[in-house]
Amino acid sequence: MFSKHLARSIAALALCGVLVLIAARVCADDVSGVISGFIVDERSAPVSHATVSISAADAAHGVRVTDDKGFFAFLGVLPGRYYVVANKNGRGACSGSVSVLAGITTSVKVTLRPPRRSGGCHFTQPEPYLIY
Repeated sequence: MFSKHLARSIAALALCGVLVLIAARVCADDVSGVISGFIVDERSAPVSHATVSISAADAAHGVRVTDDKGFFAFLGVLPGRYYVVANKNGRGACSGSVSVLAGITTSVKVTLRPPRRSGGCHFTQPEPYLIY
């Protein structure tokens, strides 16, 4: 009897913990945004293992490495203007700036070209969309 009561209490506490985490995430989305995107080459093929960093005027905010599909994401980014730099050895670097709004995903697409190629890189920012 005691073990059933204890098991139910533990389950109830775990459920409360999950609900608190969900509520915290919802509240965080109200005050923060997301920067995400894809890094591709000149043929639009994904560039995996590229380094992507973001920084604001006051400090660096993080570094990510793209996955096999060239995707990266920075979650919980406070609203403001950020400088994004994508880099991969042998493919050069590309940078641009983006604006982050609360509750919005700011998406970017970066095309890296080898440094010896003309035309440099290409940094685009489609329209932002809601996280919810």
